[in-house]
Amino acid sequence: RVRVIGSARFEDEAGAAADQLVQWLNEGRRHVALVAHDRVVARRARALLARAGAPVRDETGWKLSTTRAAAALMRWFDLLNQDGDTSALLDLLKSPFCLPHFPLRGAAIAALERQIRRDGISGGWRRLQQRFRPDAADESRASADEASTGDVAEQDARRAARQAACELVQCLAAEAAAWPRGKAQKPVSTWLERLDATLDVIGMRNALAADDAGSQLLDALARLADLPQDETGALATLDLGEFRSMLSALLESVAYKEPSASGAARITILPLNGARMRRFDGVVVVGCDDTQLPSSAAELMFFSNQMRRELALEDREVRFAQQARDLAEVLLNNDDVVLTWQRLGARGEPKHVSGWIERLSALCSRAGAPIEASALPAQHETLAEVGGMPAPAASELVPARWSAQAYNMLRRCPYQFFAGRMLGLAGLEVVSDDLEKRDIGELLHRVLLRYHREASQDGLRHQDARLARLREISDHEFGALMKEDGNAIGYYRRWCEVLPSYVAWQAEREAQGWFWDDGELDATVDLPMPDGQPLRVNGRIDRLDRARDGSRAVLDYKTQSVLRLKRKVGDVEEDCQLPFYGLLRADVAGGSWVALEGVKDGPPASQREVGLPDFDAAVAWLEQQLRTDVMRLRRDAPLPAFGDASACTYCTARGLCRKGFWESTALPPQVGGRA
Repeated sequence: RVRVIGSARFEDEAGAAADQLVQWLNEGRRHVALVAHDRVVARRARALLARAGAPVRDETGWKLSTTRAAAALMRWFDLLNQDGDTSALLDLLKSPFCLPHFPLRGAAIAALERQIRRDGISGGWRRLQQRFRPDAADESRASADEASTGDVAEQDARRAARQAACELVQCLAAEAAAWPRGKAQKPVSTWLERLDATLDVIGMRNALAADDAGSQLLDALARLADLPQDETGALATLDLGEFRSMLSALLESVAYKEPSASGAARITILPLNGARMRRFDGVVVVGCDDTQLPSSAAELMFFSNQMRRELALEDREVRFAQQARDLAEVLLNNDDVVLTWQRLGARGEPKHVSGWIERLSALCSRAGAPIEASALPAQHETLAEVGGMPAPAASELVPARWSAQAYNMLRRCPYQFFAGRMLGLAGLEVVSDDLEKRDIGELLHRVLLRYHREASQDGLRHQDARLARLREISDHEFGALMKEDGNAIGYYRRWCEVLPSYVAWQAEREAQGWFWDDGELDATVDLPMPDGQPLRVNGRIDRLDRARDGSRAVLDYKTQSVLRLKRKVGDVEEDCQLPFYGLLRADVAGGSWVALEGVKDGPPASQREVGLPDFDAAVAWLEQQLRTDVMRLRRDAPLPAFGDASACTYCTARGLCRKGFWESTALPPQVGGRA
C-alpha cells in the first residue's frame, strides 16, 4: 500500500499531503505521520492542517533563532552595534517582549515612528536624544500643526504620547550607554552580567518567561552562564560583535519544539530518521524528488567528503546508505505510505522523482502493482466584474485644513486625494540612509535662512563680505552632513558654484528696492465660506521680502534650473503653491520662484529669479476656485480617478482605482448625490 504522488508545484504538494492526512483522521485513524523531508513543504502543510483544525504534534521543531523571542534579543544587539539605528529601534519596540508594561506604550511607539519617518531620522543615539528630549517634546513643527487641530482631549493625548516617546528613547539610550563600545575585550561573564541587567531594565525577562519560546531561550542563556566556570571560558575575552556571534550560534544550535495538546488522535510531524522503529496508521513523506532524496549535508572547508573518508569519519555514501535504510524501514513498518514530490521547482525548472522511488516504482509496475499517481490541483472558480472609473463621494471626510500640497493633489487627481487625504491611506515614509534631494533642499533652506538673518543683523553691504559669510555658513552646514555621507560632497560643490551668482542676484534685487524681511514663516488663514464653516489654509513661506514702500513679495526656493521654473508659469493652475502663499499673506503684492542650482553666463537675475506675472489675478483665481471646489466636496461631489499619466506614475492608490482595467471611463450615474 504505497503510492507515489507527483504534484505540479509547491502549493499542490503541500495541499495533497494535508488532504491525505485529514482524510485518514476522518476515516478514524488515530496516529498518522508527516515525514518532513522537505521542511518548506512540511511547514506549509502544517499551516493547512492548523487551518483545518487538525491536532498536530511537531517533533522536528525549528531553530530557536527563528522565533519572535530570539528576534527581539538579537534586535537589541543590532541596536547596540548600529549605534541606535532607527529601523532596529522600531523593530525592538514593536516586539511584545520589550518594555511590555511601559505607560502609553502603543501611542508612544506610534508617535515615535511618525516623527522618525517624517524627519528621516536614520539613527545615532546622540541625534535621537536631541530630537526626543522630554523638555522639547512640543518644539517640532508637527507638534505646532497638531496643536491647532482637534479638541482639548485630543491635544492632551498627543502631548502625552510625545512625552512617552521621549521617555522611551531616553530609557533605551541610557541602557545602551551602559554597554562597552567598540572593540573592548571583556570576559564572557561580564557580557552575561550586562545582558542580565538589560533583560531586567527593558522588562524582557518576565515577558520571555511567559512565552514558550522565550522560556527555552532563557534556559539556553542559563546554560551559557556555565561556560566561564571551565578553564577555557575563564580566560576567553570577547568584544561586543564576537559576543553577539556567540549568541547567534547558540540560537542556531538549539531547536524549539512547540508544545502540543494531548489527544486521542493526532498528526505527528517528524524527520525521516525520527520514524525508526515506529509504526503509524498512515505516513506521508514529502520531498521525494531527486534534489532532496537522498539529501546531502554541505561540506565543510577543511573536511571534504574525501578527507572524511580517509579519516574514517561518516562520509556522503554512509549518510546515503543510512537514509536508504530509514526510508526502507518506513515502507516496511507501515501499511499505508504516500510519497509526494514536485515536478517543477520554484523557478519553473523541471524536477524528477528520486532515483530510489523511480526504481521502486519500476519494480512494482513489473509485478503488476503500479504505485504512480498524480495530485490534481484544486480548482477555484472566480468571476471578475469589470467596472468603470471609480468616483466616490464622502462629504463627511472633507478635511478642515488645506495646504498647497493637498490642493495640488486634488487638482491632479481627485481619487488620489480621496484615498490619500480623506481615507488616510498614504503609506508611511521610508527611513533611508541614502541622501535624497529633499534632504539637500531642507539644508539649503537652513543655510539661506541663517545667512539672511545674520546679513541683515550685521549690516553686511559689501558683496565680498557677503559671499565670504555665505560660504562660511555653507561649509558649517554641509560639513556635518559630509562627515556622515560622502554623497553630499557632490551637492556641496554644485552649491559652491551657485554662491557668487546668488549673492550678485541678491545685490541686484536690493538695488531694485527689495530687501529680505523674514523666512520659513508658518502662516494660517481662515477663509469665509457660504455654509458658515470657515476654510482654514496653512503653509510655510520660504521667504518674504519687503519693498521701500512697505509692500511685500513672497519667494519660493526651488532646487531646479531656471528653464524648469519658467515652465511653471504656464502650469500655475496645476501647481498652485506660489499663489497659495498669496492667500496666506494679504499684504503680498508679488511672487517669484528662485532657482538654487545651475550657473550660466548672463545677468544674475536671469539665472536665479522667475517671476509670476499677474500674481494678484492668480491669487484671486485660486481663492475663488478653492472655495468652489471645497463647497462641491462638502455637497457630496464625486471624486473621479481622471489623473493623467504623470499623476499615476508613482500613485500609491493605483491598486484601488484599478486604472487600466475599466470597462468605461465615463463617470457612473449619481444616486442621491453620491457615487
